[in-house]
Amino acid sequence: MVEINLIENYYLKSDARQWILSEKKVIESGKGKGSIKWNDVGYYTSIKTLVRDLLERVVRQENATSLNELIQYATEKKDALKLLCTRFELFELELEKIKEE
Repeated sequence: MVEINLIENYYLKSDARQWILSEKKVIESGKGKGSIKWNDVGYYTSIKTLVRDLLERVVRQENATSLNELIQYATEKKDALKLLCTRFELFELELEKIKEE
């Protein structure tokens, strides 16, 4: 099973058939107050779809006070996730080569 920290409070996990996006949550009250819980927030067949959803999630959660701030934040996150996506595409190509051997 894959477990990779993508950005901020999000992890990429996998099982035999899919990619899973998990979000870190800190329990704020009750018995487990202060402890960390990982919630699966999406299931994907491709990394590209996962990355697109992740970008939308982080942009919507940003505390921007102006449209320019939000655009700048979205651009920064998009660039980081684009690089990540490219690296996964290269990984998938290498994996295909290995399968063909």
